[in-house]
Amino acid sequence: MSWYKKPQEKAPWLVFTDFSFGMLTMVLLAFIALWGLKEEFKEEYIKKNDAFTRKEQEYQKLKKAKSEADRKIKNYQKMIGAELKSQVEEGLIAITDAGIDIQESLLFPSTSASITQSGQGVLKYVAKALQAASESDSTFMVMVCGFTDDQPIDSETYSNWELSSERATNVVKSLVEKGFQPERIFASGFGEFQPK
Repeated sequence: MSWYKKPQEKAPWLVFTDFSFGMLTMVLLAFIALWGLKEEFKEEYIKKNDAFTRKEQEYQKLKKAKSEADRKIKNYQKMIGAELKSQVEEGLIAITDAGIDIQESLLFPSTSASITQSGQGVLKYVAKALQAASESDSTFMVMVCGFTDDQPIDSETYSNWELSSERATNVVKSLVEKGFQPERIFASGFGEFQPK
């Protein structure tokens, strides 16, 4: 018989319990952290989704407005084209997606902003056609664009830009004199920067 007593070892289940408790605590802390992140991401997702929905609604409004504007333009083209049918057939005027295109040589002598007699005659028909189109829509506006070529002009009076602006202004004045409303028309000169 031995008087030697073995030291008592800790029971293995106590070690397991300490380890399990530690792991459980870590899992719970991780779960809480993930739950907090989930809520944060959820709020961020909702904000972004709301912003996307607003942008989509704005896009749909703009798309609808563009479609409506395109429809109006097509109607104006038909209406104005019908009013100016004989001038179009004679080749004096072209109805394009950009509007009414009148031959420059018909309207103005070279390097001049004075409208010719034949140009005044054509503008009489244009004013009538524009007036008819404007009566159906209170938002109807006309921009008269003046152009030149991109070659420097030999003139003490004008640069190409000034010439194009004065040509556009003179066409506006002529259309107003022939009955088109002055509050619905304006002039713009493009000079050599968008040459014809």
